[in-house]
Amino acid sequence: MLACATVALATLTYYLQKTTTEVGKAAERLSIQPFLTFFSSAFSRSGNETNVRVALKNIGKGGAKNPAMSAVGLHGRTLEATQRSQGNVMEVNVPFYWDIPGVAIDEDIEISVVFADMKENRQDVFRYEFRVRG
Repeated sequence: MLACATVALATLTYYLQKTTTEVGKAAERLSIQPFLTFFSSAFSRSGNETNVRVALKNIGKGGAKNPAMSAVGLHGRTLEATQRSQGNVMEVNVPFYWDIPGVAIDEDIEISVVFADMKENRQDVFRYEFRVRG
């Protein structure tokens, strides 16, 4: 009887330790995980040239490393997005800017930003669609 109780207790201890380890790893991943959100867009015109400046914000727990934006406009037209913020890390609660030239007022733009967490363990994609307002 004592042997059965010992085996049951050892098995329970093993599974408890395994679960605790998995929870610890998940908590560590969440503690460094960035989470991007759309912050603002501003249309500008200079002569015949048009531009929209897009700002995203990282509201996660850790920095977003090496963000790269791509943009698609009307009818699948690929737009060039140029990074305007300095550096290659989106810090927490700091707007990060890109310019997208050649857009029109009331044009629907879909943006995608590929980024990694600070340990580069995980790569993620943020997608957002918005309409350019003048």
